[in-house]
Amino acid sequence: MHTTCYFGVIHALLSGQNYYKEWHKKYGQQVMRANDLMQAERRRWAIIQKDKNGLYILDAELKHELKKEGVIPNVWVWPDKMGIYANMVGEHRTKFAERGPQANANLEAGDQRTSFRGLPVFESQSFDVDFTGEPIDLMIRNQQIGSFYVLDNAHEGGTEGKSFDEDAAKYIYSHDSDKFEKITFKDAWSHIINASNPDATGTQDDGRVAIFNVDDNALNNVNARATVGTAYKMKDGSAWDGTAKNSDILILRPSQTFRMASCILAKGGNDLGSTYHGHHDFMLSDDVVRKVHVGHYTFYSKSVVKRPKNYIIVENVFSQGYVGGGGVNWHDASSFQGSAGDGSLGVGSDKSLIAIAIPKGSAPNSNVIDITGRFAPSIYDTFKSNAQRIEEHYHGSGAVYNALNMSTVDMYRSTHEDEYMTRVKRVNTVCWRGHEMVKNGKGEVKPVQLNTGHLGENIYPGLRKVLDGENSFVKDMDWASKMDLV
Repeated sequence: MHTTCYFGVIHALLSGQNYYKEWHKKYGQQVMRANDLMQAERRRWAIIQKDKNGLYILDAELKHELKKEGVIPNVWVWPDKMGIYANMVGEHRTKFAERGPQANANLEAGDQRTSFRGLPVFESQSFDVDFTGEPIDLMIRNQQIGSFYVLDNAHEGGTEGKSFDEDAAKYIYSHDSDKFEKITFKDAWSHIINASNPDATGTQDDGRVAIFNVDDNALNNVNARATVGTAYKMKDGSAWDGTAKNSDILILRPSQTFRMASCILAKGGNDLGSTYHGHHDFMLSDDVVRKVHVGHYTFYSKSVVKRPKNYIIVENVFSQGYVGGGGVNWHDASSFQGSAGDGSLGVGSDKSLIAIAIPKGSAPNSNVIDITGRFAPSIYDTFKSNAQRIEEHYHGSGAVYNALNMSTVDMYRSTHEDEYMTRVKRVNTVCWRGHEMVKNGKGEVKPVQLNTGHLGENIYPGLRKVLDGENSFVKDMDWASKMDLV
């Protein structure tokens, strides 16, 4: 009975109206440029592990936000294992020189955290649902984030008869191998998906990119664009001929999937809600053949949230494991369509990267793009100017839209309107500029682009164990000081 009621309470809270999310959507600060999108979401993503004081900062911010609505919280609900981070992870919690006498108390308490900054703490538990044998923790769910990279073609002319610089390469982090992997222009070019034949290598016999032509009916779609080689110009103003030597490659990795845990800060009590009990009924009978008594107990209950303003769901603050979609294997058009159709993007598929040919020097100016070439309408609602709606995120997005059959994905892509408990599996299409490394003339591998997405700037070999929840914090790599700024 208690377990049933506990499940009902957590389910009611997580499926209830997210008052503060709606408030920020309608009345929150509107952004002027795409780079400012999702600031709070990116900052709070795995904040417990990205910053050793992240939990304290989160607690202070949320209490301040609730205070503006006249709500004084009195209880925390944390996901499994977060109590360990609050008590035991980091020398600042367990070393006497850092914490004083409280250090020994933290070691003794372990994960049995009973309070945090004056508020009682309860850790959620997993529930055995429908006797599946796989306990379900409602506070934990698979969430996707995306990154994109730009592979510049260093070719300056027909040197040694090559159509492009085969040695042009960048190093990007792979969650699968937990290290930086080398991505060469030659390899990426052989996997571009905006070709008329998905099984082709990406070029025609004359070296031109076999770009999709969009028919008149497709042009009625707001995401479609007629993408012919001469339709776009390169940075110097000349027409793009679609050859490899005049192209850069845009690399997308949209389906990096993690098991992300959320937590709840609330003003508990009768004002927040109640759990109502119906008629309790117990029937007893005898089985004379087997000589046993048989009892049947019937119990009805329903948890109801009365005032959604009295609690806030803080989403995706604690990573409990990498799932997939963060490797360096290449998608082709058919593999992406198949994985999107059966729901295995980032979960059951071993492919992660999408290569797209774009005119040389035409890399996106913004740190964030959408695979479809347009953000979802709910994202545009946060922009102060509607002019953003007509901008194409990258050259040839319409061809990619058709190549990947994104029209079937549109209805499933993640939006700002999504509730915590959704009945459909969402697909991420938004990608942020990722961490890029190159080898300079001295043979040193140096960062040339810092990560702008959810994982923050500290991307390094060994990051995987932190995101798997192995009781450690993200290291400060200070990449900015290691960049060649000239």
